[in-house]
Amino acid sequence: MKFSKKAVFIVMLVGVLLLTPYLGYKYYVNKYVDPYSTFLLKRKIVDYKYIEDGKALAIKWDYDNPLDYWLTSQSTYVYWVSPVASQNKIVQEYKRLAISSMYRNEPIDDEYWKITVYDIKTKDFPSKDYDVFKMTRDYDSDYIPTGIDSVIYISEGRELLDIYLKNAKNGSLSTKSIDLDEGKIVELGEGKNYIQYAKATSFATLLPESENYFMYNWEIGISKEGKLDKDALIRQKYPEAAKLLEDNNGSIVVLADKPSIENNMPIYQLLYKEGTNLFENVKIPAENSVDGQEHIVNSQEEFIRYYRNKEKGEPKARM
Repeated sequence: MKFSKKAVFIVMLVGVLLLTPYLGYKYYVNKYVDPYSTFLLKRKIVDYKYIEDGKALAIKWDYDNPLDYWLTSQSTYVYWVSPVASQNKIVQEYKRLAISSMYRNEPIDDEYWKITVYDIKTKDFPSKDYDVFKMTRDYDSDYIPTGIDSVIYISEGRELLDIYLKNAKNGSLSTKSIDLDEGKIVELGEGKNYIQYAKATSFATLLPESENYFMYNWEIGISKEGKLDKDALIRQKYPEAAKLLEDNNGSIVVLADKPSIENNMPIYQLLYKEGTNLFENVKIPAENSVDGQEHIVNSQEEFIRYYRNKEKGEPKARM
């Protein structure tokens, strides 16, 4: 059978069109995926709504580069980490690192390790990005960054986020703080200030465990595999805000001077059916009670009466 030149051309053209996306994908994987071991891709705030007369903020997140996320997630695991929130700021960490990054403080090739700091007290939430490698080198060229904490706290009027460092010369470990206004590493904030915020919502561990939701300091959100309940009160009171929480790309920030039972629970209750008593038959262990006795409570008022938050002492992880 003899094919015309036109038919041959069409077959070749179709072949090229089919092959080009595959070759593009393979190039991307070879350059941006295979050389690296850790992927925490950049996300950004795409929408938000104030709720409860401005006492809380519902936020919708999405990947800064959806194509980058799709291409990467097709061939490797992409980590998901909840943003770190305070009354004034939200910090979103993002990085693409090779295993060898644990031995240096400068990126190679297409590596990066950065944080985005949002100012949620200012209209349109202006943000700044800071390079973790550069911050570390600027502080001390002998140090290597190893991790970032998940608690924003206030010490001497500064909003701080702890960063963990390793001395490349002698292997010693230390903890310093990132000044979120200045975008630089400073000496560690006061331990008593840190523990005050780090332990503020530890009461939540005594409440009925939820597969769908989490509460940590100022932030309340949908777990990675969780779903917003179909009968959640927020759907009735704030339907537009509820849409922002439909999947695990949504979260709520409590806009209080300090996270607490009184400030957080009214917002957390919005994720449940109206009338749900989250304090029903809750046990307060002796070590968490004001009188050293175990208590079974059935209301938030009872819980507050008997619960003692351990806010004293230096956290062992801070050095």
